[in-house]
Amino acid sequence: MPYLVLPSHHYAAKWSQDQEIRETAPVTALGVKFANETDPAKREEMLLELVRYFHGYIFKYVNMILSGALPKNGERINTDAKILLKMFLPAGMHSDGFNLVRIARTLCLAFKGMDAEEVYNILVGCLIRALHQYDPNYTTRVKEVIVAVEKAFSGPTAPASVTFHQVSVEAGFDAMRICRMLVRRGHLARVEDTAGSMTKADWPPQFEDRIIDLPYFVSFYFRHYLQQYITRQMKSLESKTSTMQLEEYKQSRPGDFHGKVSRDDMRIPSAEGNLVEPNGNRWMADTNLMNQDLDLRVLSLDWVSNCKDPVFSKLNKVQRLFLYLVYAKELSKTQVCRAVGISMANYDDFQGQIMNHCRGSALPKAA
Repeated sequence: MPYLVLPSHHYAAKWSQDQEIRETAPVTALGVKFANETDPAKREEMLLELVRYFHGYIFKYVNMILSGALPKNGERINTDAKILLKMFLPAGMHSDGFNLVRIARTLCLAFKGMDAEEVYNILVGCLIRALHQYDPNYTTRVKEVIVAVEKAFSGPTAPASVTFHQVSVEAGFDAMRICRMLVRRGHLARVEDTAGSMTKADWPPQFEDRIIDLPYFVSFYFRHYLQQYITRQMKSLESKTSTMQLEEYKQSRPGDFHGKVSRDDMRIPSAEGNLVEPNGNRWMADTNLMNQDLDLRVLSLDWVSNCKDPVFSKLNKVQRLFLYLVYAKELSKTQVCRAVGISMANYDDFQGQIMNHCRGSALPKAA
């Protein structure tokens, strides 16, 4: 696995990637202070210190995403990475090493064109979201919800079921999140054909009344937010060759096609026409637009210097260089900004100005 590094100007460039959290107590104590601190300046300092604690944990995922290789502890696949990759396995697929490697190799599609710095920053964003979710008083709130459930089911006319709202009123705060946890663990059970009603199941619950360790909490929510990001990005990608971005087509299982569209299997019509239904129908993509001559030159450095295209000729050389680096060379945002001489903060505005100009030049003029 290649040893990736951050650029020297990055705030985390000198942090050790091999540092592991061996004692959870000091990290949890800092997390409690961070959650209870109200001074923005002190919170920012504590947040940076917490990010440093998890730096090695983050870089483990950076290496996996950019290299497609599974992080390992000795000969065993790292547990945290394995849990994340299992979230992307198709239903029924066994979570063996071969299938996990296949999934790991596709994660880079959600970070296409990004370098280690950009991937690291995105993952730190997921980590910060997880840190802001940390509640050191969570077990106390769970205890209060348990008492509220007991009160809701008590009285001379004890109800057969209660709702999330009733429990929240008894507890004095929004208890939906904790009630869902109790349902998930089997202590409460949802009542069929009702909206948000619950009844007792394995009651009362037994739990350890202590502060949740921050590393355990963060690892769960970090994977959750990272999965959200990757899933969102992968949905917007076209990862199949020779295919156009068409509306998705759902094909039923073999032998189960009766003229109805099923949601079991997704297919995308291909330009080669190799999508065949069980009944023999063949689907092809319309490639007429792909074969039309749009009278645009191939983006090159000569195009940047001597552009005669009607749409792009009124752009200056810096703007055309921006288009060349983004769409022809497919460089990362960091690399483009350095080459063009703009800041990362102005990247989107600079690109938006160019796109608006091109749209205006391409639209037909009113007579």
